[in-house]
Amino acid sequence: MKKQLFILTALIFFTQIIYAQKLLSKEELDNAHVYTSFDEALSEPDKVFVLDLLNCGLDKLPADVSKFVNCQRIFLYDNGFTEIPNEICKLQYLQELHLDRNKITKLPKDIGNLTNLKILSARNNKLTELPAGMEQLVNLELLFLSNNKLTKIPDDITKCTKLTQLHLDYNQISTLPATIGSLTLLTELYANNNNLTAIPSSIGNLNDLQVLYLDENKINIIPPTFGDLKSLKELSLISNNIDSLPTEMSKMSKLEELVLRDNNITTVPNKFKKLKGLTYLDLSGTNKISLAEQEVIEKLLPNTSISFPADL
Repeated sequence: MKKQLFILTALIFFTQIIYAQKLLSKEELDNAHVYTSFDEALSEPDKVFVLDLLNCGLDKLPADVSKFVNCQRIFLYDNGFTEIPNEICKLQYLQELHLDRNKITKLPKDIGNLTNLKILSARNNKLTELPAGMEQLVNLELLFLSNNKLTKIPDDITKCTKLTQLHLDYNQISTLPATIGSLTLLTELYANNNNLTAIPSSIGNLNDLQVLYLDENKINIIPPTFGDLKSLKELSLISNNIDSLPTEMSKMSKLEELVLRDNNITTVPNKFKKLKGLTYLDLSGTNKISLAEQEVIEKLLPNTSISFPADL
């Protein structure tokens, strides 16, 4: 009897070791068994590391999701969810949460408890605001919020200082956080198709930023601090209200593509001749650049492919 008890105890011990709670690497998660049925996952909850309920026709995620205590990657794409149960915030080892293409109007109120979260993707939903506590997502690296109904981004989001990509395009955002410059690891920022009228000057602190899209807004002025974006390679400002370019932009030594189509620009600063790496400059559309000025710009940038307005 004692021997049987010892064996049972040993089995329980080794089972706990096998399914011990720990953060898995991306490679380990890529190779983990993927549970595609909620019922199957519920039958052995401790073994669930990756849950994929893509296009399962669900309109509600059961609160029992909290039983998947080891789960670290969840895909809930293309369902009919209007909300996500707050119980999901009990999954303290969750690293990726993918909620794209649903009808979600708000994120769980305790989402800040997911302190190991690295990827949060909620594109193509109906979010109107972000919950308090987002700043607690201190390990967040990728945040995808495109195609929602957001009107503002709380300043506290800039406390997520490990962010490398921030996608805010196709919302109704009128201002970016004044402290956007705190996201010093950011390499890509997408805020096109919003209602922005200005860009915070702190953006110049984004030393690692390589891609910046601000198309289809109402921006009037490019702040001189753009010149401090020494890593920027792609800058797009299509369809804004810009009529002049700061000379400081000539310090953007790694800039390769500058797209300024459909603005009110009439000239570019002479110092733009310093942009030796610029391969493409788009000044077409509604810009009013005379033929004489076009010749000047071409001489300033002899190695750059330039698009000018078709009609003057």
